[in-house]
Amino acid sequence: GATQIVQAVDAIDSVSKQTAEHMNMIAGTTEQQSASNEEIAAASHALAKMATDMSSMVGEFQV
Repeated sequence: GATQIVQAVDAIDSVSKQTAEHMNMIAGTTEQQSASNEEIAAASHALAKMATDMSSMVGEFQV
């Protein structure tokens, strides 16, 4: 009766807490991935600019 209800509520509480912890871990991982993606995008833009600059420099030496 009442004992089973209390046990069920405790189990639900435990599962809810675990779910919240996992959601926080997922949110943290998502933030890290987003930051990494921004760094990769910035590096890609820098490399593209270097390639353009290098192409211009090489063009100056062509006869």
